[in-house]
This record gives sequence, structure tokens and C-alpha cells, in this order.
Amino acid sequence: MKGIHPRRSIVMNDKLNRINQVGIIVTDREKAIAQFEKYFGIDNWKLTNFEDLPIPVEFEGKVQKMPLHVAIADMGNGFEIEVIQPMGECSYMTWLKEHGPGVHHFAAILPNQNAGFKELRDEMLADGGKIWTHAHMVGLPEGEGMDFTYMDMRESMGSIIEMYNEKKD
Repeated sequence: MKGIHPRRSIVMNDKLNRINQVGIIVTDREKAIAQFEKYFGIDNWKLTNFEDLPIPVEFEGKVQKMPLHVAIADMGNGFEIEVIQPMGECSYMTWLKEHGPGVHHFAAILPNQNAGFKELRDEMLADGGKIWTHAHMVGLPEGEGMDFTYMDMRESMGSIIEMYNEKKD
């Protein structure tokens, strides 16, 4: 294992551009964002209720609603805080019941505007990773619409990692 140099900066490479998000599962989205505003002045939240998406979503292997209320704050420099409140039975609610509220995942921006996230997912699966959950919009051309996978890499890397096809720099 190579030594760590304290002044070494992370640069773009052929596997990872950057980490762009920390995701937090909560019991009350509005209370959580109010606390972020009170204590840290973060007040630029974009709210989404995924159960209201107009296009069908395959979520956890079935075409169904995603019972999630989400808030995302753009922190600048391409970094986000995502707050997720599960609104019904799903993997997020199971997580909340088993682990309580708290940090759940980080998201990775991959080269080529995330076009290769499925190949990386397959590589992680081959190395013993597991899909924690996956969702994608149904009936759209490949590479269009929401498509994301959370890879459970807790045993080898200590975290769940989200990868998706969203085009972010």
C-alpha cells in the first residue's frame, strides 16, 4: 500500500472524476432542512417527491412508485447534500428502521458524464459488492432519464456508493 502524502490533491482520472454528494436518510425532511438552515445557513434546497414522477419507474425490481421525499442543496463546486425521507415501505425505510437516521451514502461522478456507471457496477459485483437498490425510468432510450444504483461496498470499503447516469460535470 502506498503511503499517504498530506498535501497530495486528488485529480481526475479514468475511474473517478470526484465525489459529488453525501446522502442522509431522515425521519422528517422539513425538520432536517430547517436544522441545516438554522445551524449552517443552507437554504437553497430543491425539493422532489419521487412518488409524483410522471414516468413509470422500475424500483427495487418492480415498476412502482418510489415513496421518497428528497431535498438537495447545491453547496457549490459541484457538491450536494441530499436529504431522503422514506414515505412508505422500501429499502430506504428498511434502512431507517434498522439503522436510524444518518449518513447513508456518497455519490461518485464518473468520467464520460457517468456513461460507464453500469460497467463499474458490474466490476464491483464481480469483486463481491452487492446492489443495495436500483431504480430507472421505464420506456426511455438507453442513457435517458433517471437511472441509479447504490452499491453496498460496506464490507470492503466501509460505505454505500451511489452511481448514476445523470450528466454532471
